[in-house]
Amino acid sequence: LGVSRALVAVDDALLASIADDERRFPDVAVEIGASSDDEPYRRKLWLMHRRLDRTIAADADGYAHAAEFEADLALLDRSLRAHKGERIANGRLAALRRRVELFGFHVTKVDVRVHTRDLAEQRPRVVETLQVVADLQRQHGPAVCDTLILSGTTGPEPVLLAATLAREVGLVLSIVPLFESIDDLQRAGPIVEALASSPEFATVLEARDRRMEVMVGYSDSAKDGGYLAAQWAIYEAQEALADVAARHRIDLTIFHGRGGSAGRGGGPTHAAILAQPGGQGRGRLKLTEQGETISFKYGLPGLAYRNLEAALSATLLSTFPDVVGSSAPPFGRDLMTDAGRVAERTFRGFVWHNPAFVRFFRSFTPVDELALLEIGSRPARRPAEDAEYLQSLRAIPWVFAWTQNRCLLPAWFGCGSGLAPLADTADGLAALRRLYREWPFFRSIVENLEMTLAKTSLDIARTYLPLVPADADPHGHFAQIEEEHARTTDVVLRIVEVETLLDRHPVVQRTIRLRNPYVNPINAMQVALLERHRAGEVDATRPLVRTIAGISAGLRNSG
Repeated sequence: LGVSRALVAVDDALLASIADDERRFPDVAVEIGASSDDEPYRRKLWLMHRRLDRTIAADADGYAHAAEFEADLALLDRSLRAHKGERIANGRLAALRRRVELFGFHVTKVDVRVHTRDLAEQRPRVVETLQVVADLQRQHGPAVCDTLILSGTTGPEPVLLAATLAREVGLVLSIVPLFESIDDLQRAGPIVEALASSPEFATVLEARDRRMEVMVGYSDSAKDGGYLAAQWAIYEAQEALADVAARHRIDLTIFHGRGGSAGRGGGPTHAAILAQPGGQGRGRLKLTEQGETISFKYGLPGLAYRNLEAALSATLLSTFPDVVGSSAPPFGRDLMTDAGRVAERTFRGFVWHNPAFVRFFRSFTPVDELALLEIGSRPARRPAEDAEYLQSLRAIPWVFAWTQNRCLLPAWFGCGSGLAPLADTADGLAALRRLYREWPFFRSIVENLEMTLAKTSLDIARTYLPLVPADADPHGHFAQIEEEHARTTDVVLRIVEVETLLDRHPVVQRTIRLRNPYVNPINAMQVALLERHRAGEVDATRPLVRTIAGISAGLRNSG
């Protein structure tokens, strides 16, 4: 920006800013000297550079916040545009301003997550956490951390308590209730309705220009009632939340807590976004990306561009629900309600209401051995003295364990039982095929089922049966798994009208067939090493850990 005042004029505001900076930083003014007096843009940038150096050194004369730096950039931008410098302003200067707007001085924004029970049981620790957030905001500006996620939200009271605690330490936060179980998702609308009607929460909304985030959990809901019931509960919860937001003039953003695998809400991002109910779109999207997916979705510039492009295009398309057909057809709503109810009953009957299931699960999968990996930001099980094993087990190891033995059970079990009664009649099958063609939500479910069923290998899973003690009924449990897998596969094939899974996606089909011969031997080694490890052989531990990592890498999936 070596533009001379002898050629073009400059805004008086920019000249005044340069004079103010030189009074504030006389040593820098001396360093620059008079050589660039007639090049105000160069002189201003030099002063900004030195001020950034002081910001990095935590000097009091540095920029207090990124907003101050952006204000200086805006001065340059306005002066350039006012004096024939649009091309310069639209180039690298615009790119820099965009980076500052997105990343500030903190680069990565952090969300804080607290379980609702800790608000009462560990209140001093929660207050201490909020004080740390307040310190961060003072150092780096409010954008560095402005979201408090409340997991385990079952009512409005914890949200109001969190708002009170934040106010006590001087924080203006987005308080985000997270609805995780199917029951909680079904209550999400009434809970947010109660919050929106509360005078205490009204101050939170007004402080954030009536913007509110609500997070829906895909992982725990699927672990609670199975994949089909969870997907339908999340869909209905979003509809209810959008209705409450419209009536109370709330600018709502749904935060999707999706995992990397289909059993935790994963799947192609473009299809998943278009599968959301209509009426929510304001061109915004917030979702979680699991660490395991980062490298193969964003590890190369071309991949990152393609994945971001897919997310952006789907987000924009979803603002026009009539075009993409995201609204549920009347018969589709009834169909999903009935199918979801049967699927949930089947899943819960096998998993939650089966006295021998936990013993079968812990021996049939390496779930207890996953802790040997020492990975993850949270422990595999929530601390709970009296809770049942499954209730305290987190969703990630739940899915991870079933991925290791190649069952992938959380992603499909119960779906066949829910959909088969309809597929067994001519009218019902016609209705399912119509939904698959016309309703993105249902098409996304069916295609995720097709993918996970194709990745499932019950032949490999069967080799884990010798690890299960007789009192856990290994063959009885596995017979139920085989029966439900066959039922679900049959329904999917009839809906999509193909002979073999993934016939319409030959590249993916071929990829799975090519990959499996390399992963299968690792499973064989894992079975042998699990037997030795459980017998107390210390030498088996390290190679066992490597088989867990190897299978995860081979399948490109953990939990």
